[in-house]
Amino acid sequence: MANPWFKFYGSDYLSDPKMLSLSATERSCWVTLLCYACAANEKGVVRYVDNDILLLNSGVKRFNETGGVTHDETLLKPLETFQKMEMITLDNGVITLVNWQKRQSKYSKNYARLKKWRKKKQIETLSDNGKKRCREEEIRKEEIDKSEAKLPTLPKAVKTKRFKISLEDLRMVTLLSSLIKKNNPDWVMESKSESWAEDINKIHRIDKRTYEQIEFMIKWVQNDTFWSQNILSALKLREKFNELIPKCKASTYKARPKTAVITPVKP
Repeated sequence: MANPWFKFYGSDYLSDPKMLSLSATERSCWVTLLCYACAANEKGVVRYVDNDILLLNSGVKRFNETGGVTHDETLLKPLETFQKMEMITLDNGVITLVNWQKRQSKYSKNYARLKKWRKKKQIETLSDNGKKRCREEEIRKEEIDKSEAKLPTLPKAVKTKRFKISLEDLRMVTLLSSLIKKNNPDWVMESKSESWAEDINKIHRIDKRTYEQIEFMIKWVQNDTFWSQNILSALKLREKFNELIPKCKASTYKARPKTAVITPVKP
């Protein structure tokens, strides 16, 4: 991810009237939404996240062991609550956090000024006997060398080229795991979510499936009585994708998007 951390204002979280008016569920969802904004690194814009995904990744259990709802239905729509409180804006599923840029500026002016002063004093301290200019050039060269430093080159026999897992890959993993869990309450994900994301990425990158097609197939599979008990991982979904296409086309699944046309991959 582009940003390893983000600014969290603890005093506001503990005393701001808006925060105090939220339920424990909504507070948890708000912190999770901040994490999504940090990971996306789009100036406070979050895509492909809805109430279900937000609740799932906030650790909120919507149903108990008997299948009953564990929370008031009004608490299961945190995005609508945040929008009413003018904490976010919603536009065709795109979430924008209000004042994110203002509150996430990387450096304050005072800190930048202090950093510049410290660097100047460091140069002056090391510039005795007319060596100030020489030492300044040495420091500048050290900074350039650090910025251009590269990781050691791997031997050719083990050199690999890694691909980047996207937010869409992670969204597909979240969708698949949540639907499997819904159909099989006792199911537990044994592999890491990163491994699932790699398999989803291969379906898109190598098998040339669009994310719209992958999403459609996930929903169809988990809506089918037989396949919902047999496709329990992203790896299995990739292995059976071609086999599932004619079965999917022959079904009477009414919610199939018109644009989600899937054709088998040629061997």
